[in-house]
This record gives sequence, C-alpha cells and structure tokens, in this order.
Amino acid sequence: HNPTMELTSLLRLNAPAVIYRSLSPSIYRNLAIEDWLLHNTPASQLALLFYINAPCVVLGRNQAILAEVNHRWLGRDEDLRIARRFSGGGCVVHDWGNLNYSIIMPRERFDRRWVAELVARAIDKLGAPVRV
Repeated sequence: HNPTMELTSLLRLNAPAVIYRSLSPSIYRNLAIEDWLLHNTPASQLALLFYINAPCVVLGRNQAILAEVNHRWLGRDEDLRIARRFSGGGCVVHDWGNLNYSIIMPRERFDRRWVAELVARAIDKLGAPVRV
C-alpha cells in the first residue's frame, strides 16, 4: 500500500505528491510549515498543505503594513495576529471559516487553472464536493 502513489493517481499528477494537513490554528506555525516545505520538498515532488488559522491578517513579503491594514479596525481585536508570508502574495484576512492551502511545486510547472483543479480534486477526495 503506497499512499503517495494512490494520491498521485487520484489527483492525475505526473509526479509524486504529498498532502499535509496542519492541525495548528497558529498563523506563525503554519507559515513556518509552509516555509519548511518550500525549502525541503524535492523538486520532483509536489506538496499541498491545508490549514485553518485563528483570525489573523497575513501580509505578502513586499507589502507595507501601513498601506494595507485599517488600523482602526485592527485595534478593535486585541487577539488578531499579524504575520508576513515569505513567499509574497497579497494581503489577506484569515478566520475560522477559511480553508487555506499552500502548494509547493516547480515554478515552471505552475498553471493557475491546473492548481485550482488540483485543490478541488484533493478537497473532493477528503469528502467535500468542490467545483472549479
């Protein structure tokens, strides 16, 4: 029984893939896992990480917090965390209702539609039907 081969077949991939699910609600821990995967996943492998964070604001690598965050709104919740993603991207708000994912793959293989379909198939295999 080889779960990586089964996953590769189910998701219709041409390379081995591994799905990770973090049980931590900590944005700091989940970004650390993402960064570790980014630097340690073999180039021949695809990694997909799913996680749900406690309420937080996540900035991209090159964004200015003063330009992206409404400080009056932010000041209303002392428990709201702010974090910066090493991989770039836009400013987003996470909460208990968001299923977040990170995909680690060679840049030259990246295709937005293919990734969306891959994530939909993975979620579907976990028991929640999804359409792209």
